[in-house]
Amino acid sequence: MCEKKVLVVINSLRRGGIEIAAINFQSHMDRQKYKCTYFIRSFDYKDEALLSEILESGAEIIEKPSSVNNYFKEYIFFKKFFKKNQFDIVHSHLLFYNGIVMRAAYKSGIKKRIAHSHATKRHSHLGRIKSVLHSVYENVMRGWLKKYATDIVACSNEAGRFLYGEKEFNRRGIVLYNGINTENYNFDSQRKKEARERLGISTELTVGHVGSIYWIKNQEFLIKVFLEILKINPDSVLLLIGEIWDNGNAQKFVENLGISGKVKFLGVRSDIPDLLSAMDVFVFPSLFEALPIAPIEAQAAKLPCLISDSVTGEIRQNENVEFLSLNESVSTWAEKAISLSKEDRLSVSRDNLIAMYDINKVVKKLEKIYEN
Repeated sequence: MCEKKVLVVINSLRRGGIEIAAINFQSHMDRQKYKCTYFIRSFDYKDEALLSEILESGAEIIEKPSSVNNYFKEYIFFKKFFKKNQFDIVHSHLLFYNGIVMRAAYKSGIKKRIAHSHATKRHSHLGRIKSVLHSVYENVMRGWLKKYATDIVACSNEAGRFLYGEKEFNRRGIVLYNGINTENYNFDSQRKKEARERLGISTELTVGHVGSIYWIKNQEFLIKVFLEILKINPDSVLLLIGEIWDNGNAQKFVENLGISGKVKFLGVRSDIPDLLSAMDVFVFPSLFEALPIAPIEAQAAKLPCLISDSVTGEIRQNENVEFLSLNESVSTWAEKAISLSKEDRLSVSRDNLIAMYDINKVVKKLEKIYEN
């Protein structure tokens, strides 16, 4: 059997949800059947450990040339690149920009062209004029996706409707959940004890959050919730894990509140399963999300989760997961988080989670997409 050449198009090489999802898919596929190459649109930031993991897996990495610096040049570049390399499958994870990739792949004779959506809203605030121009761009790209993508895929139903339009996604869209290796997150009391010792935590109520420090993730609201938790239980600590994208505003906010000794900014980490084991409750108050990986990972560690109801309900698989409106007071959030932290996570079943989100099961579905 000849292996198929697959090009995976992602924006950058960082430990963000989209990038990790895309890399998880490919790293668990049958390497006898698929030869993977990653095309990285921007190398302004790269996680060296992630880079090493990809190269060790046998995949190749190609960086977009810096001289290719606008949409027209990128479209021309992709056409030449595709014709030269003759990939069997192009799988792009770049939201509306997927339209450019799909059209270039079609024009270059690539038979299998997969567009993948990971968002439910724009991730940036635009002024009036830019908003109008972006709306035109979105409409053109939706047309190209409809015409040139052989398969339209999304991490959730809402993400699919956002990118492709409700009618088109309902007609032929495919939901492919962001998979994780659930075995990596197996929880037991000893693992929790050892993880907390490494963090210098003993009996403190440990509130945790995983996500880039960024306005969408709503960490300032979480910090306000934690301040209320401290009023109820002064012996508490907050772990914030993720890349800092807010120019340090969250850290300044913590300093101004005088609780720096209670909040740990842990940055980008590769030991997420251990950190989740160390927590007592996971709080995720995002303003909006498509299908975030962090709460899936938290559930894989059987961690009680309190999540904003702005996040899709498709992620709830464990019994100890609750949703709460951001319109509720921070004191209500604090009381609910403390209540959840007292639940016995050892008794939680992960059967539903594994059935829906285990990477090996998700990849089988992706391979069917590749083969059809």
